[in-house]
Amino acid sequence: MKTKLDSKNGLITILIAEDSPTQAEQLSHILEKNNYKVIAAKDGKEAFAMAIKHKPSIIISDIMMPEMNGYELCKNIKTNENTINIPVILLTSLANADDVLEGLACGADNFITKPYNSDYLITHIERILSNIKFGNYERVRIGVEIIIGGKKRFITADQQQMLSLLISTYDAAVQRNNELLETQEELKALNENLEELVNERTAALLEEIEIRKSAEKEINKLNRIYAVLSNINQAIVRIQDTNKLLNDICLIAVDEGKFESAWIGIINKEVNKIEFSASAGLENELFNVCSDKNPICNPLKFGKHFISNDISNDNRIWDEWKQKSLTYGFKSFAVFPIRTFENIVGSFCIYSNEPGFFDDKEINLLDEMSTDISFALEYIQIELKRKEAEELLKKSELKYRQLFDDDLTGDFIATVDGKILLANPALARIFGYNSVDELMKLNIASLYKNLEERDEFLNFLRKNKKIEQFEREFILRDGRVISTIENVVGEFDENGELVSLKGYLFDNTERKKAELDLIKAKEKAEESDRLKTAFLTNMSHEIRTPMNGILGFTSLLKKPDLTGEKQQDYIQIIEESGARMLNTINDIIDISKIESGLVEVINLETNINEQIEYIYTFFNAEAQEKGLTFLFKNTLPKEEANLIVDKEKLQKILTNLVKNAIKFTDTGSIEFGYNKKDCCYEFFVKDTGIGIPRDKQAVIFERFIQADISDTRAYDGSGLGLSITKAYIEMLGGRIWLESEENKGSTFHFIIPCNIEQKEKNVLSNKIDIRYPDLLIKNLKILIAEDDEISSKYLTEILNESCKEILYAKTGPEAINKSTLNPDIDLILMDVQMPEIDGHEATRQIRKFNKDVVIIAQTAFGLVGDRKKALEAGCNDYISKPIDPNKLNMLIIKNLTLKENWFSQKIGLF
Repeated sequence: MKTKLDSKNGLITILIAEDSPTQAEQLSHILEKNNYKVIAAKDGKEAFAMAIKHKPSIIISDIMMPEMNGYELCKNIKTNENTINIPVILLTSLANADDVLEGLACGADNFITKPYNSDYLITHIERILSNIKFGNYERVRIGVEIIIGGKKRFITADQQQMLSLLISTYDAAVQRNNELLETQEELKALNENLEELVNERTAALLEEIEIRKSAEKEINKLNRIYAVLSNINQAIVRIQDTNKLLNDICLIAVDEGKFESAWIGIINKEVNKIEFSASAGLENELFNVCSDKNPICNPLKFGKHFISNDISNDNRIWDEWKQKSLTYGFKSFAVFPIRTFENIVGSFCIYSNEPGFFDDKEINLLDEMSTDISFALEYIQIELKRKEAEELLKKSELKYRQLFDDDLTGDFIATVDGKILLANPALARIFGYNSVDELMKLNIASLYKNLEERDEFLNFLRKNKKIEQFEREFILRDGRVISTIENVVGEFDENGELVSLKGYLFDNTERKKAELDLIKAKEKAEESDRLKTAFLTNMSHEIRTPMNGILGFTSLLKKPDLTGEKQQDYIQIIEESGARMLNTINDIIDISKIESGLVEVINLETNINEQIEYIYTFFNAEAQEKGLTFLFKNTLPKEEANLIVDKEKLQKILTNLVKNAIKFTDTGSIEFGYNKKDCCYEFFVKDTGIGIPRDKQAVIFERFIQADISDTRAYDGSGLGLSITKAYIEMLGGRIWLESEENKGSTFHFIIPCNIEQKEKNVLSNKIDIRYPDLLIKNLKILIAEDDEISSKYLTEILNESCKEILYAKTGPEAINKSTLNPDIDLILMDVQMPEIDGHEATRQIRKFNKDVVIIAQTAFGLVGDRKKALEAGCNDYISKPIDPNKLNMLIIKNLTLKENWFSQKIGLF
């Protein structure tokens, strides 16, 4: 192919700007076929760069392109001095006037309408090239005002450009006109035959529609049956329960097959009658109608399906059943036999409200469905029997395996020298081996704890032929010692020589240990019983002795000629006896609370030096009375001796230890105190008393022990003090121990850890002002809420002389009423346990209308949490019975002093 030449530029090169590879390839093919050289760009930006570089003879550009569209490309070509004279042809449909005017405005030289043919394209190109060749391509741009779409627009273009537009428009119009003429001729020809074609086509369509409707109806029916078959088969695979399977089959027949009703009956072999098993859809009782002539039974009699497509006119059906079925709206009916293992066991019935419903194809499919149901029932029965057999087998295997695995008896055959010839797994387990093979490598004699027993054992066997209940011990490879019981029979040769041993043994270790534990438990129980008996005896003594003093000397006080000195002696004895009995009762209550887990630890900041000095002051007179030297040791300055601890429990611990030291020391000295050591305080109580025997030191902190120590019977006490002390120390996170030598004295040590974090601060103690106690008491109006007359009278005697007025209430409601009527009451002593409404609830009711009155709870319970419950109910403070007058006065003073402006209101001191 010879390429065309340009007289000025050499080869005639045409630049194509087209983003569609298909259209660019098509345009290149047309141009190259007509001997033009073609270069191509995929967008306007690339085309502009190639125009500057290659200076083509013509540029043909699509309008819609990425980066830079055809209008922008043309405008850049016509404004660049190097490319201004290159003709630009835009590809357009000329469908939109604005697009044409936009092309004129950007300086396009010609337009080619889409779609175009090759001749049309080449003609335009040759025309442009001719204008260039004959010098007709000079541009004289003129301005023209035109009206398009009702709008004025002013454009500038040269005459050649406008002429090209007119020619392009004309060519496009001619081309469209030719196409319209051809279309018109075709329409004319078609119009002449249209009526005939329409009639023919209408007849064909009507026939086709009828065929299609009939086919669709048949297909829909078959699809319904296929859906039934498919879903039933899925149910058969999924469901292993007969009743559920039959019910699901009926539901599928109604839901998917669109039958009005489905019913399955199974023969009851005992009465040889078909009975209801499953159903779905419209409920009916047709299976109960005329059982002898019921068509449902036909498959049972004849072994094949029974179909009726017109129930009302079917002479095979008995009239009564026919009329009953018609009342349900049934028009067609089919029943199929269900077989298992070649025997008919039931029937599957389906009903439709459409006459002529069942055709041969459907019946064949439904027969197949009946076969599938029969197969499923057979399979379920087979699986059930198989599972039952498997379960029996498993149980049997499990039974024997369990017996085998759990057998404690180890069977064996061994040689005279101890080599094991045969053994079972139980024997391996007994001797600590994982397998019989591992055990077989062992010589049993190597495990004997006492090897000399073997010769004695063999000699006895040779003489007696067998040994029964022979006990011996073995040392296993892990160091454990086991005890076994053996029964062995000897096997002898013809010469009477012992050649092997056959027998069994079992591990007797646990049973022997249990026997020993039982003996120890029996001894411990007997010891505990003995200690408790001694304790109860001692408690009887500790309660009856002070009671004897109280009752006896109370009786003596009634003598009319009793002197004042004697009277005071008797009163002192009664007080001492009461204090002794109260101590015993407190010990019993404390140990009960400890054992019940009812003891609370309340940590407060406490000064140890003050506690030590208090104990010293409390017991100093008693120690001096016995002629003992009584000393204490505080090792830290007072300002450094603070400890976060339960103050009451620390005081109880020190009190018990110092009281014991004084009790068991007749001569010499007692010293107590503390030392600071790292993160703890170590306390000590040292005496020169009777000491504690070494064999008793290990149990001295156990309950009831003192009552069993004969040497201490001369000393009173419950024997619970050290047990309580040890429990309290452990609650505080510490421990206690002792050093003692009989007849030389004892030293008790205990440590309390240094608590850094303070849980609660006692903010009340620093605020108590007791400068005016007499004035405080004398101006009080008090309500005593107490149902016990003796307790009420006791409180009255304590407070009567000093108080302005005392009111009384015996029940909760009465206490509330008295508080309501007397809003000026200063103090309520509220008993917790009262009739009708208890003290806690009464306090809550009073607090609703009186927030200021001081309420002090009083109780004889003495249990942990009583104080907390009282405060939560609204009480200001709490005191336990028996009530100490001094302590009660201090509580009253403390709580009244804390009330703002109380002094100024009551006694006018401020």
